[in-house]
Amino acid sequence: MGIILLGPVAPLSASDNLMYVTGPCNLKFPEDHGPHENYRTEWWYYTGNVSDQTGLAFGFQLTFFRYRIGDGTNESNENGFKTSAWRSSQLILAHAALSDINAKKHHQAEIMARQALDIAGAVQENDKTKVFIKNWSLEMMPQQHRLEADSRDFSFKFTMMPMKNPVLHGDQGYSRKGQKVES
Repeated sequence: MGIILLGPVAPLSASDNLMYVTGPCNLKFPEDHGPHENYRTEWWYYTGNVSDQTGLAFGFQLTFFRYRIGDGTNESNENGFKTSAWRSSQLILAHAALSDINAKKHHQAEIMARQALDIAGAVQENDKTKVFIKNWSLEMMPQQHRLEADSRDFSFKFTMMPMKNPVLHGDQGYSRKGQKVES
């Protein structure tokens, strides 16, 4: 499982209203499993190897992305009401894959929706994080993680139990991906 982790932050410019990770992170769980909507992009990433009841081997991958497409300032009118129920500054995207090792077949699927009308979302409620798009979902709680993907060619549903604490990548969770701060 991989999760983008956030740390010391600063807006890139006064006009973009986005926050960027600029150094090692002071992470707290389970809070930092949840969405951080002031950042452009974050993701929740799972990969694994499993077998079915008959012993057949499979590999799987499920990733949810949250991508900010606006600054959120125009979502409400002067009375505080949303200008449209469809209006959202957040997109939720997901990619799932299943490899049937014995049959030497690989399946993949993608899905995307704006975070609106309970079609898609990324939310944190107490110690539970939920990311979903239609009938695809991730529910992350301290004692278990539930994953579900359902496509035309394949589906899977897993309940997993963490066996150890989260592992921080890079420098205390800070892992720069390019030369620019926003990379």
